[in-house]
Amino acid sequence: MTFAMAIDGSFSPHTDRGVSSEAAVVRRQIKELRDHMTVTETLGKSYRETRSSLLEIYKDTLTENWNGYEAKATTEADLFTALRFLDTLPMSIPRPEVSVDPDGEFAFEWYNGPRNVLSVSIGQLGRISYAAHIGRKRYHGTEYFSDELAACIIENLEKIFS
Repeated sequence: MTFAMAIDGSFSPHTDRGVSSEAAVVRRQIKELRDHMTVTETLGKSYRETRSSLLEIYKDTLTENWNGYEAKATTEADLFTALRFLDTLPMSIPRPEVSVDPDGEFAFEWYNGPRNVLSVSIGQLGRISYAAHIGRKRYHGTEYFSDELAACIIENLEKIFS
């Protein structure tokens, strides 16, 4: 079982590859802990609101041309990937603003001032495109999501909120 230690020490569970009965017990305990944390007012409220926003946005973008400018429709597979991405975010960081890009990708954005912005889009087959403006520096790239938060996303989030 692996954990990503977040900015203030809160963790985000990641996919494990354990197949033993002990691994199953640990996996269940972590899920129970995370589920318990998401019902709290301090940690869980913003998570629940973000998840709800994702579901509402999905409903509004199911058809081609949903924005009147030839935007592509979202897919159920991409919604599930976006929800899994949300689940990997450390509970200690502010929840992102969520939207859908005209190409049908789900977008997550963190804003902590005009020079502290991170935008992440999740597209087909789990491709993650990101761009950050942190201080005077800019970062961008492409990664692939496989149920674990990419190190570059964690690093940029830490820079924005440190």
